[in-house]
Amino acid sequence: VGEIGVITRNAAEAESFGFELELLALPADGWMIEAGVGYLDAEYSEISGLAQDAGLTKNHELVNTPEWSVTTGISYRWEVGGLGTLIPRVDYSYTSKVYNNALNTPLLTQSSVELVNASLAFESSDEKWSGAIAVHNLTDEDYLVTGNDDPGSGIIEGVYAMPRTWSVRIKRQF
Repeated sequence: VGEIGVITRNAAEAESFGFELELLALPADGWMIEAGVGYLDAEYSEISGLAQDAGLTKNHELVNTPEWSVTTGISYRWEVGGLGTLIPRVDYSYTSKVYNNALNTPLLTQSSVELVNASLAFESSDEKWSGAIAVHNLTDEDYLVTGNDDPGSGIIEGVYAMPRTWSVRIKRQF
């Protein structure tokens, strides 16, 4: 009797260690600076027989596990008369190399990525209205977010992140 459908099994065991540091600073009235850094050392400690048959070894890197990640953001709250508050903000992030599949297929490996996002928000003084205009992926980086390699068919497919995008948000409290 054959199996029908997707079967999920553990392919391996892994060990990881690392650290994460976060900082929030309010250096002057209205200013806010946020920063974070993370380091992760992860590796396979055991590989199942089925995974070995599929080509997985202890030398492969874990999927979606960057060694380094860095984030920072800066914003300023600017009171606009009695109308409300304008809040410009810029965010930066860095992620080191990421493997998007278990066998670390080179075409699905994403080298380090640096992203910048920016926004301008408004909050009314009566707190009934708020809104924001934002741009995501300001520098229009092309980068993979996931992928699949099917050795049986020879098909390798990758999914790329959205290009530079803009958004507008308006909110009213009742």
